[in-house]
Amino acid sequence: MNILSKKPIRSLILVVAMACAAGISAPQFAVAADSPARTVSVSGAGQAKAKPTVVELGGTIAGEAELASDATVKFRDAKRRATKAIEGLKIATLSVSTKGFAINQAADPNMQQMIFRGGQPAANAKQMVSVSEQVQLTLKDADKLSDEELMTTVLKIVDAARDAGLVLGGGGPKNYQQMIMMMQFGQAGAMGLATFKVPDAAALRSQAYQKAMDDAKAKATRLAEVSGAKLGKVVSVQEQAVASGGGEGNAMMSMFRMMMMDQMPKPETEELTSNAAGEIALSVTLSVQFALE
Repeated sequence: MNILSKKPIRSLILVVAMACAAGISAPQFAVAADSPARTVSVSGAGQAKAKPTVVELGGTIAGEAELASDATVKFRDAKRRATKAIEGLKIATLSVSTKGFAINQAADPNMQQMIFRGGQPAANAKQMVSVSEQVQLTLKDADKLSDEELMTTVLKIVDAARDAGLVLGGGGPKNYQQMIMMMQFGQAGAMGLATFKVPDAAALRSQAYQKAMDDAKAKATRLAEVSGAKLGKVVSVQEQAVASGGGEGNAMMSMFRMMMMDQMPKPETEELTSNAAGEIALSVTLSVQFALE
């Protein structure tokens, strides 16, 4: 924190000692004898929390066969069973959305096992066709349920989806390149099946900003008092950091997860996400400069 003042150095030393006693960490003072302005700069921290209101589960419906026509039949049958199972849950706040179908080359199961064991793919390996569709299950009003009710509901959705043949999460590799990456990075077992979200965190962010500003003002007021001055208006405000709950892992693993889920990076939004159902925290740190009178 910097205070511009014309007071003698001995007075500044006294202010430093008193500021430390007030609980303000590592204050630093600078004197500009030729400057008429006096300011104090402090950092303020604020945090706001909220329960997730939405739970999302991503999955894949797929049909694989040597012939494209057979793969299509299997895909349509799998989609029909999955849709029937989800609708059979009769959960009013549960909805299903899709991102359209995709046609890819699939890995032969026998050859897949050979590669995982360190073998080389045979030149005459079977060429498989996969018809798949990305599905997203969205459960709203999650904050209106108790933790026990929410856990029971989410697990019921997971069981029904899997029993119907819906592959939740990243699933297995879709081709030889993905199998090689899985061998290098592990089985991606840490990937969660459910994502807990606060879709619109604008109000939560405003709360965190207000708390950070109040914290900065309280610190600046103590410094002004011990220096014999009066706290004036805000001169400048700068955001130092913003953090929210829900770890994302390292960049390499995040890239791998997106590839396995056939997802592209999303632009920053006001939503907060976590892999846990508890309260999601949003933290803000502000650097605020006040005038001294």
